[in-house]
Amino acid sequence: MKRLVTILLIILLTQNFCVAQFRKQIDSLRDLSNKITSDAEKVAVLDKLADLYYTFKLNKQGDSVLKQQLLIADLSNNNVLILKALFSDAISNISEAASAESFDKIVTFIQKGINYAKSKNQYDYIALGHSRMANILRKKGQNDKSLYEATQALQFLPNISSDSIKAIIYIELGNSYVARGEAVSAVRNYNHAFDIAVKINSITLQSNIYHCFSQMYFVFLKNKDVAKEFVIKSLQLNKEHNYVEGLIKDYFALYRITDEKSYLEKAIAMSESFHVYKYVLQSKILMLYLYFIVDKDSDKALKYLESEPDVKESYKNLGPGNYYQTVGHIYYYGNKFDSAKVYYKLAEFDFEKNFDEKRSRTLLKQIASTYYQLNDLANATAYYLKALAL
Repeated sequence: MKRLVTILLIILLTQNFCVAQFRKQIDSLRDLSNKITSDAEKVAVLDKLADLYYTFKLNKQGDSVLKQQLLIADLSNNNVLILKALFSDAISNISEAASAESFDKIVTFIQKGINYAKSKNQYDYIALGHSRMANILRKKGQNDKSLYEATQALQFLPNISSDSIKAIIYIELGNSYVARGEAVSAVRNYNHAFDIAVKINSITLQSNIYHCFSQMYFVFLKNKDVAKEFVIKSLQLNKEHNYVEGLIKDYFALYRITDEKSYLEKAIAMSESFHVYKYVLQSKILMLYLYFIVDKDSDKALKYLESEPDVKESYKNLGPGNYYQTVGHIYYYGNKFDSAKVYYKLAEFDFEKNFDEKRSRTLLKQIASTYYQLNDLANATAYYLKALAL
């Protein structure tokens, strides 16, 4: 296994992060999985491969790899390996912008994991499965169902042996309450999670919980100052323990809260220095947002989008409608509403066909707002009513 880890690090750290090199990473992991004879090592490599696919929003390919993982584990007749395949971390990377089909496949896969864990009385995995289901349903905008799954996970707490999973259960329960606008209940669960994280000295979990508090204050309570304070606490913690991934996330969060480009530049520098692809891609996407949301410079944003093929392809990988919506956003924030309308309308058909209610409703509201900016009140009203009907 140590040899495998070394090989994986070589593959992941020796690449330049552009589309061509990303494809090389995919091919390298594919080749490695074909050469390995150990089932455990093969499943580990495929988990890295699935993670890359979901990062680049190639969800169908990611789904296929998960199935391949599970087939190998099933044929091995190894219960531990089957659980590892069913509870792959890769599925947590699926984007909120994913299609309804992709979400449905992930829900089915998670449920399969819960059912298997129940058949083996693996309470840690049962609870983890319900927490992950809550996370996915929350991304779909199904907040009531998300809370139900999160509370299902909590019921297994007395039988759970892993303190880390206990903390994860409380975190997801807190997130589910935040999505419903219930801040007091959210804080109570975040505090439970933080106490556990401190007890087991988990820097990763402590940092994550600080970010949960920050997100709650920034997005739902509209208090940027307090949101920033929580990220600063995370930053200090991660600097003290030299937790690189945590620091990158901290700089991303500080940029989102403050719109200070220097934070984004620090995140980019660290991502590139440590060759963490998913954060290199994320930093490029945030740079695009900087150009069209903060600077409101549609020409610069469109030029940047064309100059960064990995960013452009990541949008297109979720379907043409997703790409058209992004271009529509660029024009909208640049006050070019005629052009925004054209691209939003191009996205509309694909959204109706392939995306769930949450995303479709968002697009319809955006079209309505665009018509309003164009003083077309009849169409603005029609699209607002269409959004409310979903």
